[in-house]
Amino acid sequence: MAGTDRGDDQTADADRAWQLLWELFQSLHGDWAAHIEQLGLTEMQAHMLDEIEENPPSSMRAHAQRMRVDPSWITDLVDQLERRGNVVRRPSPDDRRVKLVELTDQGRRLREEVHLRVRQAPPALRALPPAEQRKLLAIMRTAVAGHRDARTGGSAQSS
Repeated sequence: MAGTDRGDDQTADADRAWQLLWELFQSLHGDWAAHIEQLGLTEMQAHMLDEIEENPPSSMRAHAQRMRVDPSWITDLVDQLERRGNVVRRPSPDDRRVKLVELTDQGRRLREEVHLRVRQAPPALRALPPAEQRKLLAIMRTAVAGHRDARTGGSAQSS
């Protein structure tokens, strides 16, 4: 039975914390989607703006591999964003058959606006007392560092 020793209690507590985080994210998803829609974007277009900014300049094939989607799907997203003036395609200096995708200044401003709207803490977190916010921040930093280190084989350290 779960909870019979310290390890089981820790696992159960970690699982419950994760369930609560997931519940919070799911309950906020509609709000985020509405904010993005107000900017005239789909969620995937907003995600593509992030992908392009975080990996400049990259080929559409490289974006597709990182996002784990078919390259034709990326082409459609880039077409949409290019029509809006948010991205440009340029030939790769190494292989002119390859197109690199970059954000325009307008695309960067739009991405920043998306971040302003969806990356602010929800009211429930802002309502926590400052000491609780700091505890949560420390816990999340440790969890994120541990996850990153587990993926890369390093050792977790909080920042």
